[in-house]
Order: sequence, then structure tokens, then C-alpha cells
Amino acid sequence: MPGFRAVMAGAVCGGVDPQGLVDRRALVRYAPAATVLEPDGVTLVELQAWQGRPGGAVTPPVAVMTRAAMALPTGTKGPGTDVTLRWSDRGWTGEPDDPDRPNVRYRGLLAEPVRIDRVGPVLPEAPRRVVTTARIVLLNRDGRFDRADRDFAIAGRRLTIKRGPNQTAPRAQWRDFADVAVLRAARWQISAREAAIELEDTAQRLRVPFQTRVYLGTGGSEGPAEWAGRRMPKPLGWKAGIRPDLVDEGEGINKFRYGDGALPYIAAQLSDRGGVFTNLGDTASEAALDAVSLSGAQMAYCSSENLLRVGGLNAGYQLRLTVRPGPGAPGTHGELLEHLWRDVAALRGDEYWPASLALLPAGAAGDYAPSLDPEGEGPTVEQMTERVCNSAFAEWGDDEAGRLRVWVLQPLTGSAATTLDSGDLRSEPLLLPPLEVPRREQRVTWRERSEPVTELVAEADAPEEADRYQVSDAASEALLSKWPTAGVRLHRSLYYDKAEADALAVRIRDVLGDHRLVEAELGRAAWLLARHDETRLGHDRLGLAAAEGWRVVQQSLTGDRGTAVLYRKNED
Repeated sequence: MPGFRAVMAGAVCGGVDPQGLVDRRALVRYAPAATVLEPDGVTLVELQAWQGRPGGAVTPPVAVMTRAAMALPTGTKGPGTDVTLRWSDRGWTGEPDDPDRPNVRYRGLLAEPVRIDRVGPVLPEAPRRVVTTARIVLLNRDGRFDRADRDFAIAGRRLTIKRGPNQTAPRAQWRDFADVAVLRAARWQISAREAAIELEDTAQRLRVPFQTRVYLGTGGSEGPAEWAGRRMPKPLGWKAGIRPDLVDEGEGINKFRYGDGALPYIAAQLSDRGGVFTNLGDTASEAALDAVSLSGAQMAYCSSENLLRVGGLNAGYQLRLTVRPGPGAPGTHGELLEHLWRDVAALRGDEYWPASLALLPAGAAGDYAPSLDPEGEGPTVEQMTERVCNSAFAEWGDDEAGRLRVWVLQPLTGSAATTLDSGDLRSEPLLLPPLEVPRREQRVTWRERSEPVTELVAEADAPEEADRYQVSDAASEALLSKWPTAGVRLHRSLYYDKAEADALAVRIRDVLGDHRLVEAELGRAAWLLARHDETRLGHDRLGLAAAEGWRVVQQSLTGDRGTAVLYRKNED
């Protein structure tokens, strides 16, 4: 495994000179080669049977098969996706009285320790996803896996890596094994000596279109014939400055679509070059909307269908619409993510952690995807998730149980869960260069207007950058006295109101700034740490004797040792 110091020095995506760094990502590697917490342990790998279509019923993997799948003779057609495949590094069979895995065999076919790679962001300008991948390597000298790619379809199936005590007479029970990671199988890679399974995280399931409904091109609210197959616009929470689609042009009264009708959205305000239309309110259906009598500078809408009728438009109009969520529609960062994961990507309840979404800051927020030609590449759920988490200054990715979750970045609290001292260090700690020149002022946008659609709106009509959003800021004059070159950074948020943007600017300022990074090579204590944990580090050199609080930002775990990179913001 490459040295972790070389990785932090720049051998990663976005690694550049620290003084000019704006997009730094660092690599986390750990390989449970010998133990999780046991000095002499057993690794179990279980590739579960297919759990059904997204949103469907889950098939209990234990009831699928009670024998080792790969005990099948070479060339025998196995039951494929109905089979749970089980292996280990030493060989393990559940005792007859094991309540979870009685007499279930895990054959000792792991050719090398399992290694898992995690890539996570540090600065807010970096992509917010913590990427997890892994590789399982199995022995294939006898050819038992030569046809595995044809006999066992594995793409999308859940794979659990466990670690537990190595004991005999009796063996440890299955429930004594702890989860190291839960991932999803991607593909086989088979050679004459080895058969490898490439693994990926649950986030791969989010690579589906965010906009799922298209215009039929049959006229009226379904748009003209040339729009057939065009993706409908789609709101997500609160959004200002939307340019709705003109779907039906009439004599003095025009009908517009501002969403796909999947969720109710209220057309709160409509303006044309500063003039505001009189809003006659919501209607129960499209038919009721069509029956509303409109005169000059009046509007009415149907929130359930996301349709809008406007009277008295002037030539060369430039409509700007503000929408807000109706009953049942999401409106905060946490609600936006749950809608994206549960309703659009159809993740099951065991594939994401709802409690982590409740940790995201409150406050009205939203985004918008404009209509798009059939051949156009609209945003995916993964990209929308990235935008929401970036807005909230949070990270997202899989936890050890294989569930999607978020981590909200907060200043150090001083309540460290662990304390590291010289006895835990395998070598002297190393001070790493700062990731960036400190930022003396952090600015955050709010109530940002929707991007214009280049095909429907002339470039001359595109708003000036300064007109597209409002700005909150939080400055540190004390930092400027220490760092004359300290700069100003702009963070794009999805917040609708100033108060939440103000709080976010302060939080980013308090988390980042003049900081120190320390790389500590640890023994078994490395397993007691997890990303985002707060710990204390005491050492008699390098200004570490005060046992200050540090944040774990990167890890590398291998067997009974590991490396942690710790971050601490200096006092202003």
C-alpha cells in the first residue's frame, strides 16, 4: 500500500501546491488484515442473495441456502442470484447451536486481506461525497471460479465483511462478529490464479435521472408536438427566479408549466421585469385552472399539477416565478435528501440512515432543474445530492453498515471521545502543510435565482452574476492581522432566507481558517477512531503537549496498526 504521507503530499485527485489549493481530496485506506479489535481474528465475507428490486421486499439471506455455495462442483450451474456466497480467510463453520448460522460453512478461500479505499473531502469547495470502494480476492488455482461470472450474477448484491474472534471448541457465534463494511458487488474479475470481486458503495444507486417525467407533445399542458420526449422541469423545495415553460399560448392568456406535478408546489409570486402579478390563488385541478377568468396582470395556478395561467403579458416579457413547497413536498436540506433517496432513487429504509438527515441545519432551501431536450443530460439524483450536501457544508456517503448518511461539519466541541498519548504512537507525529491560505472572510449565497435555460432564453436575457443571489458574510479581522494574504471565499448555498445563510457563513468560518494538520502513526488505538471523531493528542514536541482537541479527517488502517490525519483550527 502506498505511503500515506505521499498521498497527503498531493498524489490524489486535486492535489496541488497547498498555498493555491481550492479542491483537495485525500485518500483513506484500511485493510483489516489481522483484526478489527482482536489480535488473532477471523474475517468472514458474505455475498447475500439478490434482495429484490429497489423498493421491493427484502429476501432474508439466511433462509436462502444453508451450505457453502462454492462447494458446488466446477461447471455445475448454480442457482445464481438465489444463492448466498460465503468465504473466509481461515475457514469457519457455525456451531450446530448457533442461532444465526447453524452449520453454515465459510470456506477459507480469501487469497489476501480485504482492502477498502475511501476518498473524502476536506475543504468545502471539494466534492462532498465520501467514496468507498473495495476488492475481494479469492483463490482460483483449482478453477472453481472459472465460470463464476456466468453462474453467479452479482451486480448490485450486498456484500458484508465481518471480523471476529478466532476460537475453537466451541467456535465463536456469528453474532460475535462485527461488521467492518457493507458494500455492493459490481463485477467479477477472473484469472487462472485468482477471482476478484470489485465492490462499490450504495451511492452508485443514485445514478438515476432526477427528472423522470417527459412532455408527451399532445398540446395543452403536455406541450407542442416538437416537445415530445422533453424532460419536464422539476422543483425541489423553495426556489426563486424560475422561468416556467410556455406550454400553451392563447389570445391574451398563456399557460405555463413550472414542474412535473409529482409533488404540489405553490406559485407564490410571479413578476415581469419588476412588476408583480396579482395572484388569484390555487385551484383544485387543471380544468378548474382553465375556468378561472383572468384579466391584465393577473395569474392563477394549480399546485397539484404545477401549472400556471397568466393574463396580460407584454411583448418581450421576462417572467420570474417563486415557488414554495405545498403539503407533503420537501423544504429543508434533510427533507430534500430524503425525497431524493427514498422517492426518486427508491432506496429502501435499510439503505440510508434517516436519523443522520435530521442533523442537517433547518431552514427553507431548494433547487430547480429546468426542462431539457431528450438527448440532454439532466442532473442525476447523485448530482442533486451533492448540491444539497455542499449547500449545507456536510459530507455524505456510506457508513460501516452500508447505509447512506450525512455528516455535518461542526467546530470542535472540546468533548473528545478518545485521548491519544505517546504510548499510542508508533513514531513521532508529522506536521503536514496547511491545505490552503486561511480565509479571513466567508461569504454564503442565499435565495439564488434559477439558471436560465440557454435554448429557451436568449443569452442577452441571462441575469448578471451579481443579480442572481444575495450574500451573507462572516469575517475575522484578528485573522487578517496574522495572515495579510488571507482571502475571501464564496460558498453557494440553497438557502432561501438570510438568517440561515448567516449562520452557515459563521459555521464555515469557525470550522476552517488558520489550521494545523498532523499525521499520527498509531498502533491498535487507530481502530478506536472514526472519521469525524473528536480526539485529543498529547505529545511533548511540535506544540502538542496541551492535549488539544483534534478532528479525525483521514484514516489508514492495516491490521493492528493505522495512520490518522488530524485537523485543528488554531485560535484566531
